[in-house]
Amino acid sequence: MKTPVGYRLERADNSLKEAEFLLSGNMSLESVMNRLYYAMFYAALGLLEENIWERQNAAM
Repeated sequence: MKTPVGYRLERADNSLKEAEFLLSGNMSLESVMNRLYYAMFYAALGLLEENIWERQNAAM
């Protein structure tokens, strides 16, 4: 079972790969930027969740 952090970072990596694929195929830059935005979004969520998870476990 994946941790929530691992899931978010995997989504970020997939979004980044999708952006690279779209860019290599000369697709619209708007679509590329959308995928890059979501890559950053998922990575940031993963880092926030990791911080919350560490704080919760430290309190136990």
